Amino acid sequence: MSRRSTEPAWRPWGAARRAVEAPSPAQAAEEAFFEAVLAAAGERYDLGPEHVALAWTLTTWQPGLTAAEARALFLVTLVSLVDQAQGSTRTRVLGPEGRAHLEQVLAELLPGEGAQAAAEAQAIGELLGAQQARLPVVLAAVAAPPAEPPPQPLVLEGAYLYPQALLLAE
Repeated sequence: MSRRSTEPAWRPWGAARRAVEAPSPAQAAEEAFFEAVLAAAGERYDLGPEHVALAWTLTTWQPGLTAAEARALFLVTLVSLVDQAQGSTRTRVLGPEGRAHLEQVLAELLPGEGAQAAAEAQAIGELLGAQQARLPVVLAAVAAPPAEPPPQPLVLEGAYLYPQALLLAE
């Protein structure tokens, strides 16, 4: 049982906005998805709403993503935060082991059956496979620590995704 509240004051669509404007069907579905992931992250991984908000916010920094790509970026960022909370500085995201890890964590975070976790893990693999072409604002690809830190908050090195600050600290 989680010790954290899943009732943050922050929501990506804004409380004031909802007070005066009803969501479209697509927005309502997106909001329901966010709320389900928020609850699961708190219950299963003891992550606070600030973790889910951080992952969601990072997704908004990258313009031009499709809805599926934005969801994949949100989820892989959240899986990275789950791993950090469990003491890891990196998250295996590519290859068979990476996909298995993503599916395992996503099965706990996503509503419904494991098929959704498998589909989202596949979408994450495709998005990260196209990394620099699709995510230049949030994802850097480096083979060795650079002389200057990359401006992106996430770094893909080999099969692993690192938060930039943790990679540079290693």
